[in-house]
Amino acid sequence: MKIFHFFQQIQKSLNSPFIPSISLGFKNLPTINPDLFYQTIPRIEPINSPIQIHIEEDPSSNTIHGFIEFEDHKIMFLGNSARFPDHVIQSCISTAHWQNSFKEEILLTQATLNLVYAGNSQNPIENYIALYKIGACFFNENLLGIVNEPAWTYHPAGLLSKMIFNNMVNLCRNSPPFLFWTGFIKTNLEFSSPFSNQKSNCFFSKGHHVFGIPDLAFYSEHSDPMKIKKLFNDIIEYAWFEKKDLQPGDYVAFEENEVYELVEPEESIEFLESPTKTLVLRYMNEKMDSYN
Repeated sequence: MKIFHFFQQIQKSLNSPFIPSISLGFKNLPTINPDLFYQTIPRIEPINSPIQIHIEEDPSSNTIHGFIEFEDHKIMFLGNSARFPDHVIQSCISTAHWQNSFKEEILLTQATLNLVYAGNSQNPIENYIALYKIGACFFNENLLGIVNEPAWTYHPAGLLSKMIFNNMVNLCRNSPPFLFWTGFIKTNLEFSSPFSNQKSNCFFSKGHHVFGIPDLAFYSEHSDPMKIKKLFNDIIEYAWFEKKDLQPGDYVAFEENEVYELVEPEESIEFLESPTKTLVLRYMNEKMDSYN
């Protein structure tokens, strides 16, 4: 009954739209050694509380679960011997902008450890950092990569060490790495969009809802993806640092000849749905020299 209650808790957390979560991929389910947390977390940066750890194993189902608490953070974890589900592979791994060698590595996953934030902090930046601190404890445990399902993305294990070690934590606080914690996807639309006279590509983001910011989308036939990605990031950073509540009908201008209106997408485009809505950037100038 206790295990069933735990599964209910973690499932509820996973389904909560504004709670960050990540999944670690391994070839084999690692042993959860408390010393990993006691030694690694304070090494990343000093903490102001003891570390509390609760671990339970279920040999019959080959699962392990529990939680880690420090400061005002609580991270629930659930580990089992299973590969990533097909829908996660399709949305998070196949669409990610990493070389095939990295994708082949994460697809070797035969065991996963899901980490879900369940603490009292209301700061999504600190909550992601807390998740990654726990992830860092498994860096030398044959970690293959990290999947962020709310953001439709993943990244190789090596990026974890660059973010968490090497004194990068404060930089993450002051310059949030939205490019790592959110997803950027390009797909071809099978119909003409209301903002283009031709069949278009759709560029869209995922995962900004965790930060209370709408996701973004842009329709274009021949745009440079890297320029669109930078455009999205500039808008999100503006909204985050200026505490701007982006709404349909707002205008965003970076230069005199680069003005966008934020509009709501068609209801029929299901993949653009987001807990904080998705806003489409409509280019307001007659010519699109900057992105065509």
